[in-house]
Amino acid sequence: TVAVIGASGNVGKLVALRLSDTYNVNGIVRDASSVQPFFEGRTDKIKLFEANLLDEMNNLEDGSKACPTSLLEPLQNANAIVICT
Repeated sequence: TVAVIGASGNVGKLVALRLSDTYNVNGIVRDASSVQPFFEGRTDKIKLFEANLLDEMNNLEDGSKACPTSLLEPLQNANAIVICT
């Protein structure tokens, strides 16, 4: 499984689509509904996870550098991460 951060952007959605030819993809996006039509027919290979990382990082207590909770599930079984931001 490959996690793609920014899978709803112009580059990220193309990267996720191409990777899904070979791998399962965990797409990390701000708004899954905005990109679901693009991935129609690939739902068996691409799973979308919503995360607003900027908001989560700003809301961490005591300046903690912990992994944002919205990333735990999509990154848990990822063998690689591609960041498209």
